[in-house]
Amino acid sequence: MRLQQKARAGAFRVEIFTFFIDLLTRRFIIMELGIPPMLLTKSTHILVVDDTSTMRGYLKSLLESLGYRRIAEATNGVEASTALYRALQTSEPIGLVVSDWEMPEMTGIELVVQLRQQERFQSLPFLLVSAHSCEKDIQKALAAQVSGFVVKPFSPETFARSLKKIAQTVPAKKQAA
Repeated sequence: MRLQQKARAGAFRVEIFTFFIDLLTRRFIIMELGIPPMLLTKSTHILVVDDTSTMRGYLKSLLESLGYRRIAEATNGVEASTALYRALQTSEPIGLVVSDWEMPEMTGIELVVQLRQQERFQSLPFLLVSAHSCEKDIQKALAAQVSGFVVKPFSPETFARSLKKIAQTVPAKKQAA
């Protein structure tokens, strides 16, 4: 974290300093992890699914800091399913789903199980974000065929690493979709 040490020498007010460090850290994450450029293209359409607007905003902010620009939102699995089907009708299909586990109407686990039953969504990258951290819950998520799993609370670095792992397992033609 050399960037943080250099920035600390400046005479910034606390609020400006914190914001500045956050921007530097996010840029550093991208360079340090070497996120594959195919997954960072502006053409990747991402769906963020969470019933809490604050968490949707946080996830959207993290994705934007990593280079993503086309981000849709849904508040539960039912809305997400509808959004995924609508996107298929356009020239902008969803290329990645980032979803919370616990939501009303349809949970993230129920959503991924429903998607994996349909051929067109079997290889859709799906990152599950959850406070569930016991081994039983993680195994349940893996059995549902999530592409990645992040336990809340998580750092921007952890989130970026999870995306990198997903990017490394997604075939190049799927990433470009």
